[in-house]
Amino acid sequence: MTTPVLAEEAIDSIERPNATESCPYKGTAVYWSLARAGQELIRDVAWSYPRPIPEIPKIENLVCFYNERVDELWVDGELTPRPETRWSPSGQAIARAGAASRPSQ
Repeated sequence: MTTPVLAEEAIDSIERPNATESCPYKGTAVYWSLARAGQELIRDVAWSYPRPIPEIPKIENLVCFYNERVDELWVDGELTPRPETRWSPSGQAIARAGAASRPSQ
């Protein structure tokens, strides 16, 4: 089992691999992997657009986590359910990520 990690902590623990993907609507996405000491590397747990197309500058350098690849994802104090999609991991480790608004326990 992985140690819970908040989004703010994950940002310090993620590493950007060479993987990129081009989107005609947003620009070139880069994919991030979560690397924590003593734990398995979790590939492509998040993505971002470091230089989006000029029409959508608000997404520049925002990091988005795949809900399918984390145990828990909290948004505005609400736990969001994990869907099963084509981005769901197959036999790969799952990260634990949350948002700053996660309620105290």
